Amino acid sequence: MTRILGSVRSPQEAELLLQTSIAILDLKDPERGALGAADPAVVRRVVNQVEGRRHVSAAAGSADDKDIMDKAHQLSLEGVDFVKVGFSCASQQSLLPELRTAIMVPAQAVAVLFADNPEIDPMQWIEPARTAGFTGLMLDTADKHSGSLDQHMNLSQVKDWAQATKETGLLCGLAGRLSAESARYFLPARPDYLGFRGALCRRSTRTEPVCLKTTLKLLESLREPKVELPDLSLTGDPRLTLAHGRAL
Repeated sequence: MTRILGSVRSPQEAELLLQTSIAILDLKDPERGALGAADPAVVRRVVNQVEGRRHVSAAAGSADDKDIMDKAHQLSLEGVDFVKVGFSCASQQSLLPELRTAIMVPAQAVAVLFADNPEIDPMQWIEPARTAGFTGLMLDTADKHSGSLDQHMNLSQVKDWAQATKETGLLCGLAGRLSAESARYFLPARPDYLGFRGALCRRSTRTEPVCLKTTLKLLESLREPKVELPDLSLTGDPRLTLAHGRAL
């Protein structure tokens, strides 16, 4: 079953999404790029605010950031379920084990692959991520002016990648300027989750505030007939149970 991740940058935005069926609140700073590192103080406030009603993830930045290890480590101490790190080239695979060590258990590690970078072959990241102890992989775009994910990968490619990822026991997610239309295009690939930021915001602009009306409209569109999305469930497939004792 595909669940929805919604990116927020403040407790106020998180409070809005708590009124919806979105299953994962994903903290980031959209002013700092696709995976702008979240402020640990903001993350702490949102984790306390959520009180386990949703899963919480936090973006630590990109693997080429000089302080990525420190950021990933610090965010993992704030009570989040997932810490996300972005990758843009094959040579960065060597950082996976060190990052997994920096991200303290019970927080889980997710590698975000920037599919708009020609150096990234998503299929080549599955086994290294699994071996390093990562929980999941996500396809995203680094340059939000380069178009949505469906302009860089087609459904057949994503289907093959999602199947191979899930066969290893890893979670798989899709993001990258997804709209309702592009998200529905990828639903046959059966990703574990779909991630949104811009599509939740005023004027569909990721640096604008999250809009509840816009978000509800998107969710309703995704629940049209024959689309398998839950109203809200934090229980289900035991494979998705985290160390926190909750299930995704």
